[in-house]
Amino acid sequence: RGLIGAMIRIFWVDIVLEVEADNRKETEDGGFDDEAELAAAPAIARGMLQVLVVEARNLAPVHGIGTNPYVRAVLGQQVRKSSTAWSNLRPAWNCIMDFPVVSLNGSLELEVMSQAPLFGGDTRLGYVSLPLKDIVSKSESSLRVSATPQLSYRCEPLAGAKHGELVLILDYRPLPRPTTRSAFFESVRRTIRQWAARFRAFFLYHYWPCDKSTFQMYLKEPVDISLLLVSLSPFVLVRAIFYTVLLLCLCIPGPPDEHQIVQFILAFKGLAVFTDGASRVLYGLAAYYTCARAGTCATGGTPGSGIGTATFL
Repeated sequence: RGLIGAMIRIFWVDIVLEVEADNRKETEDGGFDDEAELAAAPAIARGMLQVLVVEARNLAPVHGIGTNPYVRAVLGQQVRKSSTAWSNLRPAWNCIMDFPVVSLNGSLELEVMSQAPLFGGDTRLGYVSLPLKDIVSKSESSLRVSATPQLSYRCEPLAGAKHGELVLILDYRPLPRPTTRSAFFESVRRTIRQWAARFRAFFLYHYWPCDKSTFQMYLKEPVDISLLLVSLSPFVLVRAIFYTVLLLCLCIPGPPDEHQIVQFILAFKGLAVFTDGASRVLYGLAAYYTCARAGTCATGGTPGSGIGTATFL
């Protein structure tokens, strides 16, 4: 009998350690969603609700498998979970849970569960339902009395159980709401950013696509051909505006990619061979040929002074 009892205790310790490791892994995996929700809270939420789950008292034992209580809190689509207190009818968690409050239509549901150590589903020991309107109204009334919000201490009986209590401390703090004017400017700024990001993606993709060959770019895509013709424009002002826009798209938002900046410099100077070099040579030859045939090279000033761009084209 002593040997069997020792084996059961050893086996039980191994199971507890394994389950606790799984719980830690689930908490670490789920932490990113909580952080994303809390980071987005100031933009969409009206307030932050912080719940301190202190302890549970006089829990009803689960027959046969032991009582391993933990608290599962649900507010809308947000779910938080405390650690598991193994073999304890008066667990002390001291677990802090943060909830962004978007709407007051709903309630905070706190379930006290008993985790199954081996297999099977968890057992519900009881629950507490707290309407958000009740929580917020008490917090706002305390703010009217005092400048600093007062913490709300709750000792709630567990519904759905023969006996048991859940001790909580609630702290609701409203977030500052933007004024109408600042909200208007914020929406305008957000719209400008969205359109600028769309233009940047459209411009860079059609000028330097990553999934098209040269044949697809310049024989099948009219937008790509148009951008190439603009970059080869004989007018200096047009090319200056084009490459300024391209450089801004590469540098904003920063920091710029070094490979793209090198590619920009090579493209800018490489195409200058054709726009400022070969095209001007051809222009000078055509101007000299025209004035030589007309016999105006000696009387009409320097070569090319009597020929316009339209005549050259």
